Amino acid sequence: MREQTAAGFPRRPKIEPPRLKRNSSGKGRAFKRFGELGKTVIQGVVELIGDFPADRFGSTNGVKHSGAVLRTETERFVVHLGPVHYFQKHDFQVRAGDSLEISGSKVVTDDRNLIVLASEVKTREKKLQLRNQQGVPLW
Repeated sequence: MREQTAAGFPRRPKIEPPRLKRNSSGKGRAFKRFGELGKTVIQGVVELIGDFPADRFGSTNGVKHSGAVLRTETERFVVHLGPVHYFQKHDFQVRAGDSLEISGSKVVTDDRNLIVLASEVKTREKKLQLRNQQGVPLW
């Protein structure tokens, strides 16, 4: 049985993305690299959805950022989605097993790992814009 929160909800697993170096503002630099390798659209199935640890990926001031491992026909991607509160505000849920279309940008982190910064997430019923055309987060 999975561990539960104090409110009785299943505890979400932690996703261990690569560490990013921080700029002087304390925010992650990943969005400044948005578009560096070109924009992309990937379609696949969510294998794992979880929270990035608070000290990674620009998750500052205790704000939880969600991420997913998305499996396509040929490969797997670690996808940075954004803070949990942004998804809650827009009543948008992503679950393991969901089929998604992710628009965004492939980014190589400082330690040479490839990730996808999502700018838009689509399910069969809904879509949620996460970043503007320059990659700046909308939250």
